[in-house]
Amino acid sequence: MKKRSKTIFILLLLFVLLFSFISWVFHSEVVNKLEGAQKEQLKQLENSYNQGLDRFDMIAKNVFDMLKKDKKFIEIFSKAHKANDLERAQLRVALEQHLHKEYQRLYALGIRQFHIVLPNNRTFLRMHKPEKYDDDLTNIRYGITYVNYIKQPISGFEEGYTTHGFRHVFPYTYKDEYLGCIDISFSPTKLQDYIGRATQIHTHFIIDKNIFKSISWKSNIQEKYYQSIENSNYLYNMSHHMEHTKLQDSEAQLILPNKAFITNSLETGNSFTLYQKNRTTDEVCIIAFHPIDNIKGDKVSAYLVSYRVSEAIKYILFKEILILTALFFLLAIIFILKYRSIIERDKLEYELYHDALTGIFNRKQFFILAQNLFSKSVRVGDDFSIVMADIDWFKKVNDSYGHQCGDQVLRDIGRLLSEHIREYDIVARYGGEEFILLISSNEYNTHSILQKIQTSISQYPFKCSKVSDLKVTLSFGIAEFKQDVSLEEMISRADKALYHSKHIGRDKISFS
Repeated sequence: MKKRSKTIFILLLLFVLLFSFISWVFHSEVVNKLEGAQKEQLKQLENSYNQGLDRFDMIAKNVFDMLKKDKKFIEIFSKAHKANDLERAQLRVALEQHLHKEYQRLYALGIRQFHIVLPNNRTFLRMHKPEKYDDDLTNIRYGITYVNYIKQPISGFEEGYTTHGFRHVFPYTYKDEYLGCIDISFSPTKLQDYIGRATQIHTHFIIDKNIFKSISWKSNIQEKYYQSIENSNYLYNMSHHMEHTKLQDSEAQLILPNKAFITNSLETGNSFTLYQKNRTTDEVCIIAFHPIDNIKGDKVSAYLVSYRVSEAIKYILFKEILILTALFFLLAIIFILKYRSIIERDKLEYELYHDALTGIFNRKQFFILAQNLFSKSVRVGDDFSIVMADIDWFKKVNDSYGHQCGDQVLRDIGRLLSEHIREYDIVARYGGEEFILLISSNEYNTHSILQKIQTSISQYPFKCSKVSDLKVTLSFGIAEFKQDVSLEEMISRADKALYHSKHIGRDKISFS
C-alpha cells in the first residue's frame, strides 16, 4: 500500500506539472502566490514568536547575572540549604525583603514568577507568592528537577501548580558549591500582547486543556480562560489587544468550515496554515498556527495563532477556478486509466512476493530480504537472529477438524506473528505449518519477543466452523548470527534448535 500510495502521489504530481505547463501563465501565478502568501504569514508569526522569546531570554539572563553579583543575595542563599527550619525561615524573610523592590520592577517587565529553589527541589522562596514555600517540586516541575540534577540551564514552556509560562531555570553555583536554581517565568499573555503590538496582526495563544486538569489549577487559577474557537481541546486567555466579538465572527466564518483540517493538523504537532473566505465581508483570511513545545520537547502544549486578511489570495483563487474547470475532465480520465494500471501491477507484485494463504512474505521473498541483511552483518557485524517456528500437532488439527480449519489457523498464526514483531523485522511462511522470522537483535532480545508471541497465541481464541475453543501452540528455535558462513547455515542451526523444542515437549523456545 505504501508503494502504491507513493506511485499515485508521483503520478498526481506529474499531472500537476503537466497542468502547470499547459497553463503556466495562470497556474504558476496561483501556486507561487498561494505558497508565498502563506509562507510569509507563517514566517512572520515564527519570527515574532522568536523575537518575543529572545526578549524574555535577555531579561531572564540579565536578572540571573544581577543575582550572581548581588552580595546580599549570595550571603543569604549560600546559607539556605544548610540551615535548619527556623534559620531558613529567617533567611527567607530577609531575602524577600531584600528582593521586594527589584521584583516589583521585574513584574512590570513581564516576569510572572521569580522562584528560588534548593538543590533538593524544595522551594526556598517564591517572590510572587512568598507565603507558599518548602513544597517539593520534583514531580511537578520538570525544568527545576532537570537543572538541579544536570546543573545546566533550561528554558521553555512549562506548566506548574497553578500557572503555566515560559520558564528560564538557571543553576546557581558559588565558589564551586551548588546552592540550587533560579526560576524566572513569563506569562504567555505577555508574549501574545507583545506580538500583537509589534505586528498589528491579531495573534493569540491556544493552550492544551490537559494542562488545566489538576485540582490546584481549578482552585488557584490566576487568569481567566475561555474555550478556544479553533479546537475544543484548547483554551485561550483574553489580552488587551483582543476583541471577543471579532473572535466570534472568525469562528463562524473562518474556523467552522475548516474544523476537521484544523483538528487533524493540530494532532501532528507541526506548524501549518490555511486560508478561508469570510462570506460576510467577502475577505480572504490567512490563519497560521505555530506549535509551542513543552520544556521537555516531547509534546506540543500550545499553539500561537494569527489571522490576517489577504487580498492577494482572493485574486489568486478566482483565477484558479477558471483554469481548473477547463482541464478537470481531461485530467480525471487520464488519472483513472493510470490508476487502474497501477492497481493491476500492484496485484501482480503482491502475489509474487506474498504467501497466498496467510498474506505474509513467502519463502522466496524471505531469502531475498534475509540475504541482504546477512551480507550486511558479515561486513559491519550487526546483530540479528533467525527463528524457525512450527505449529505443534498441526496434523491433528487437519485430521480432526479439516483442512479449512487448518488453513484458518495458519492465517491467524501469520497475522499474530506479524503483529508482534517490529517494523524492521521479517516474518514469512517457510512451508506447510512452518514459519521463519528474522529479528534484528541478539538471541536474548529475540527470546523476549518470542515469549510475548507465545503469550498472545495462548490467549488467542482460535475458531473455525467445527470448534470455537481450539488451543494452538508453537515451538521455536533461535539462531543468532555468529560469523556464520551462509544464511543457510543459520537456518540449519535454527532448525536444529526447533527440533530440540519439539523433543523436550513442544511449546518451547530453544537456542542454537
